[in-house]
Amino acid sequence: MKEHTLDEDLYFEILGSERKRVVVLLVLIGCSAIGWTVVRFSGILTTLIIKDFPVLYLNWILGAGLLYELAFFAVLSIFIKKRRHLPEPGRYANAFVESLYPTSVLIIVSEHINPVVALNSPGVFLYFIFIILSIFRLKRSLGIFTGFICAAQFLALNIYYLPPVSTASSMLEQYLSARGPVAAKSLMLLTAGIVAGVVGQEIFGRVRGALAMVYDKNKIIGMFGQYVSPAVVDRLIHQQPGMESEVRHVCIMFLDIRGFTSFSENKQPQEIINFLNTFFGHLIEIINRNHGIINKFLGDGFMAVFGAPLSDGRDIHNAVSAAHEIIHKINHLNHTGGIPRTRIGIGLHSGPAVTGSVGSEERKEYTIIGDVVNLASRVEQLNKKYGSTLLVTETVFAALAGQKAKKLRAVQVRGRKKSVVIYKLI
Repeated sequence: MKEHTLDEDLYFEILGSERKRVVVLLVLIGCSAIGWTVVRFSGILTTLIIKDFPVLYLNWILGAGLLYELAFFAVLSIFIKKRRHLPEPGRYANAFVESLYPTSVLIIVSEHINPVVALNSPGVFLYFIFIILSIFRLKRSLGIFTGFICAAQFLALNIYYLPPVSTASSMLEQYLSARGPVAAKSLMLLTAGIVAGVVGQEIFGRVRGALAMVYDKNKIIGMFGQYVSPAVVDRLIHQQPGMESEVRHVCIMFLDIRGFTSFSENKQPQEIINFLNTFFGHLIEIINRNHGIINKFLGDGFMAVFGAPLSDGRDIHNAVSAAHEIIHKINHLNHTGGIPRTRIGIGLHSGPAVTGSVGSEERKEYTIIGDVVNLASRVEQLNKKYGSTLLVTETVFAALAGQKAKKLRAVQVRGRKKSVVIYKLI
């Protein structure tokens, strides 16, 4: 599958904008066709203005324009769906063809009524509609091109159809036929095209900037999410200023691989990395599924937290469930030969902790701070003393209903004055 890049996606956003412009034109042309059909059969215009007004010819132009825009809409849809680039000259050719709509209308009207009236009628404002819609093209050169060809065609029509000023029958007709006012109107069309081009380019720049921000955000999530839980990434991205830290009740898990030093002594670095990737790959999935996050990798183990940055109210149960699943998974991998024979130790403790971003403006880290972390680490180390795999503190055991466990005698944990009651879960 072709990789989507910023410029690629931006290009098809532009084609999508072009298609919206075509939709607007289809609506305008369709409504005009219906309106002129009503006029033609009702006789309103011929009664009020002139009997020979070319309503039928106008409907032919509108019909041809409707078919052309439908065809162009279909082409744009195909190119967008297949993610193919529309040839750039085709966009300029399309702008030229569409500029012929108002020109054709003015030619037909000029052939049937006084050209001075026709070229100063509301039909002239059709050029401005196409110039305004060129903003949807999101390209400065196309906006300017549209304004230029509209101005050139309007000027050519005036030069061809308007009589010399000397032959004008009135002062008003002399003014309307004078080259000065005609040139001024043409210049206004060109100016409108320049303005439309500048506005379109400004919108393009803002769209590109917004899309670039989305790409940067997705890139950060993709890269950062390889190192911490997606839940942490999302929390950090949406974190409000002044809300960098908070006190939460969490359950901390420490896991350690037993005998890792001797295991890695005779192994190549790549072998060690491959083992850790395989080993942690299974465990990360279990932690995430049980609504926890791995906050830190510790070389031959990790620290996981349940209850931050998000909690479902069952943090201790989730932690114990994850611990049992991990033990079962390691036993299975050992039995099937999925990893070298491996033993682990897990310690759980629950309590209040300060959670949030810690660091400077240059670098911050989502971290968990508090006595709960230190005690969970000490409890995990006690597995070596008792030859156990999973130990929990009394606060964890108290939250478990019906969980079988063996109560161990109170132990003095390094760094704490009070002894701690430890349970070995069965």
